[in-house]
Amino acid sequence: MKSIDSKVNIIPLIAKADTISKNDLQKFKSKIMNELISNNIQIYQFPSDDETTVQANSSTNGVLPFAVVGSIDEVKVGKRMVRGRHYPWGVLQVENENHCDFVKLRDMLLCTNMEDLKDQTHFYHYECYRCRKLQKMGFTDVGPDNQLVSCRTSLSTLKDFNKRR
Repeated sequence: MKSIDSKVNIIPLIAKADTISKNDLQKFKSKIMNELISNNIQIYQFPSDDETTVQANSSTNGVLPFAVVGSIDEVKVGKRMVRGRHYPWGVLQVENENHCDFVKLRDMLLCTNMEDLKDQTHFYHYECYRCRKLQKMGFTDVGPDNQLVSCRTSLSTLKDFNKRR
């Protein structure tokens, strides 16, 4: 993760969260976040500076990592069919927020923060990649008159972008 955090947006997930008790899941989430912080791994933080998404995103940042359960099976719950897993003690529903964080993850990625993810990918990850490649090709970030050259002009934009995060 350390080697790719500057290249991609990392959103931590716990797969097969139905195999862990609720109490152990909270401890595991805490342990994962502590490991990420102690190893200085940068994960995607849902933006909390936009007025329309501040409420949803600030609470979602506290849920990380998402605990998800997947299933391609449809099971009958009451009178309707839902995606889930049938166990001897009951049914785990993939889209039930009491059972897993799948709905929160889907909404945060596809509905609320899609544009920010695209911006982060372009303005930070791609520009860092581009600058590294240009440096390897022999381009420098300052010209003969000690002014920033065009291949690195975007670096100041990157720094400004990161400060806002």
